[in-house]
Amino acid sequence: MRYGALTSCVFVSAVMALSGPSNVLATYHGRDTPPAVAANEGSPFRVSIRAGWAPDVSPGLVTAVVKELAAVWKSNGIDVVRYDGQVSRLEQVTITLVLVRTLQPSSVPGVLGWLGFLESGAAVPVIQVSLPAARALVGAAHSSGTPVPELPHALQEHLFARALGRTAAHELGHYLLALRGHSSSGLMRDQFSPEQLIGDDRNAFRLGRMERDLLVARMRRSLAEMRSAASAPQ
Repeated sequence: MRYGALTSCVFVSAVMALSGPSNVLATYHGRDTPPAVAANEGSPFRVSIRAGWAPDVSPGLVTAVVKELAAVWKSNGIDVVRYDGQVSRLEQVTITLVLVRTLQPSSVPGVLGWLGFLESGAAVPVIQVSLPAARALVGAAHSSGTPVPELPHALQEHLFARALGRTAAHELGHYLLALRGHSSSGLMRDQFSPEQLIGDDRNAFRLGRMERDLLVARMRRSLAEMRSAASAPQ
């Protein structure tokens, strides 16, 4: 994802030497919840996100990033909540979110986040978001007509976390939808301005109806496949 044009790149980094792991749980809910998903002892399909960050990154920043990620996906039928790391339900997919202090190694400028895809077309469950790229974006943006660098430091950090969270939300959409391309509007569109990435209004980050239908269908299919695998003779 990059401001001006969002993109998922076929690139997977091996940046795993990070500290501060935490777990986050995403649960599908809402009016579009398919009965086949919801009817499993009251347990809907779930996605867990394990977050990692560099040692000098504030845990408070990570909390704010996850909070924004949750806010974006809540309006799209996904609840994102922290959990204690005890995975006990069948309907569980784990994705890693890594906040890195590097830029995406490509010739495309302004990339904020990326997600890898295998040659088979399957998405790799590792989302990476670039701290320096997002910092540059926020530093060049305006909030309510005021250059962000002129705002109080606490507000600058709030907007920084917002941009990181929305970047992660976009990349999570690529994973959940198995979508390498982009839509013409909404969360999976290919154009966002810096002001949209830090602004108060999240309406630009809602899934379109087609993507919402695709999400429901994919969750239903994934749940059926996991149930089948779990019940198969060992």
